[in-house]
Amino acid sequence: MEYKLIDAPLGKILKVTGIKAGKDARHRLYALGVHIGDKIIKLSNTKWRPQLIQNLTSDSSKIAIGKGLSEKIFVTESIDEN
Repeated sequence: MEYKLIDAPLGKILKVTGIKAGKDARHRLYALGVHIGDKIIKLSNTKWRPQLIQNLTSDSSKIAIGKGLSEKIFVTESIDEN
């Protein structure tokens, strides 16, 4: 099932399946290290504050993504946890 990042379950490994945003928003996400196909884990679950995630693909530190951008990132639960 595909979710918006803001609605995705907390603590699960997720795969980024789409970024439905304009050119500037996509570039901002790429600069933060969020790309289609990346595996991420959602660390916070609040709709009124930035979503805290960690990109497992690039082994990044924690990334805070605001509400607007988190509504434009689409994810699915990752079945392969490697």
